[in-house]
Amino acid sequence: MAVRVTFEVLVQISENASELKELGKTPPWKGTSDLQDHGGTWRQKIIAGASNIAVDLNGLTSGRVIAIKTSQTITFKKNSSAGEAWTIRPMGLGSLDGVFFATTDGITSLHFSNAGSLDAEITISIAGLSA
Repeated sequence: MAVRVTFEVLVQISENASELKELGKTPPWKGTSDLQDHGGTWRQKIIAGASNIAVDLNGLTSGRVIAIKTSQTITFKKNSSAGEAWTIRPMGLGSLDGVFFATTDGITSLHFSNAGSLDAEITISIAGLSA
């Protein structure tokens, strides 16, 4: 089964909340790919204090597009619970959820940790190749 992945990212940096001075703005980074054969989006809770919780990738053998949104600061590792930890965190008071997005190759597993005192609600979108 082929799946279509479409994404759009817009980054804008302003001097302050009034946006009086523009410090940088990218044109939207857009992409569409029909080269993935499996994928999906789901929500999951990572409880406070959890360490290296493996998340099922719904049959993917090689994740190629991944997006993660979280309500709390978390870390995740790809391909091994002993791998390099990447931190995703909301940027501060009044900020939206923490977000991670990448196009890559070879994601075979994901492991999440939440060292905080509040449960993290995460949303994972991933697409890639299946066996």
